[in-house]
Amino acid sequence: MDAQHHRQITLHHLHIAGEQKIGLQFTPDDLIHARIKEHLPYARWSRAHAMVTLPNSPAQLKQLFAICKGEIWINSQEFFHKPAPPPPQAPQEEEREQKTLPPITIYPAGDDKVVLRHRYHQPLYRLLKKVNHLVYSKPERGWLADTAITPFAKLLQEIKAITMVRLDARLELSSMEDIQEAFRGNDSSQPLCPPLYLEVLFAKGYSRNTIRSYHSLLLRFMQHLQLNEASLKSMTAERINRYHAQWMASGEAMAATVNQSVNALRFYFKHVARVSMPLEEVLRPQKQKQLPKVMSREEVVRLIRAAGNAKHRAMLGLIYSAGLRCGELISLQAGDVELERQQIHIRAGKGGKDRVTLLSPRAVALLQVYLEKHQPKKYLFEGQYGGPYTSSSLRQVMRQALQKAGNPFRYTLHCLRHSFATHLLEDGTDLRYIQTLLGHNSSKTTEIYTHVSQTKLKNIQSPLDRLDFSSPGAMLEANTKQIKQQLKG
Repeated sequence: MDAQHHRQITLHHLHIAGEQKIGLQFTPDDLIHARIKEHLPYARWSRAHAMVTLPNSPAQLKQLFAICKGEIWINSQEFFHKPAPPPPQAPQEEEREQKTLPPITIYPAGDDKVVLRHRYHQPLYRLLKKVNHLVYSKPERGWLADTAITPFAKLLQEIKAITMVRLDARLELSSMEDIQEAFRGNDSSQPLCPPLYLEVLFAKGYSRNTIRSYHSLLLRFMQHLQLNEASLKSMTAERINRYHAQWMASGEAMAATVNQSVNALRFYFKHVARVSMPLEEVLRPQKQKQLPKVMSREEVVRLIRAAGNAKHRAMLGLIYSAGLRCGELISLQAGDVELERQQIHIRAGKGGKDRVTLLSPRAVALLQVYLEKHQPKKYLFEGQYGGPYTSSSLRQVMRQALQKAGNPFRYTLHCLRHSFATHLLEDGTDLRYIQTLLGHNSSKTTEIYTHVSQTKLKNIQSPLDRLDFSSPGAMLEANTKQIKQQLKG
């Protein structure tokens, strides 16, 4: 072999998971590895065949020859002159692992369009190619669909028949039919929720999170008892109580979840079905009075320092500095934060209430560092593809920061809000001001922080510390030798 051909790749026909693949066999070489890694994004290592594989397509072959030209010799004689062998009868372990199709995530693409994205998988690609109203777009890195032509609900049904579907949080649906199908999830065996139920919930101004929760809880009730809309109206309070009692006894539901289920069912029978059921007989479980988890000040410092970048530090710092809820932070727009006046306007928070909360100088500093690197268009914190940052991504930021900070406790984003209120109380802030900053309707909700305030607890003296153990008649004494000496004296 010539000196210029000391680097060689031999091509083979392969069958993996029912697909034809190109196998690349070569002696380990830094240049070959670098070229494949940089220019062939669809290259995969096959443990079963001990070689790199590519999709068997003219485009992949063309790209391979282009990156090897002049430096790497490609031995393709057998590949082009011998037909591909038939696929093996017995599937190998790697093939069995690839039979499950990857999920598809649907994102908004503007102007009544959505884009469907998934990791590369040739069987899924072929299936989607057969869907008439989907067009693959290289700039969008996914499949485009026009919902003005094809209703979104119909598109969802077709994709769910192929694989599991996820909806991006920035996807805004307005049609009741689309929302009903989206809330239904991937299980086509689930009954459809009465459409009037959703309409009344929206008409009364409930938040989307509450509507989604009520919808899923009503669907669970219908599916568990195998009810349709007609039989749902004939339910009795006794049957509903038995359903909730069994759910609680199974240990699968907390009291708060069952309490919300009671709200969802009461809403249906009162505002939708309008039956004469005595709703006061639908029993609620006793509420669990759990104390909030509060981080120490040192833990908050370590958490914010451990956040991955300026954007993550600004988000976590803002939640703690102003006592924000997760949804309130990601809904903030650039105009809602007044750096000079050091104020944050919370618009349509929990319960649809507006409020003004404080913005600390250190939070301003964190925001300025973030804004120097990023120029958000609408929302203060935007996602990778525009629109508001998603709550799932924000929770992931919290988990990663906790891990880097070496914190073993299972804190959540809401714990930062609890910590904000508790630390204010420990610093002597009046409870009524804390109630206003948090946006609580009742002072009783805010009073829970008095139970976890370390400063208040340290100021309380235990009655044990007031006992005099120097008396011969004392019943408690840690050191028996001392009491014997006192009695002898």
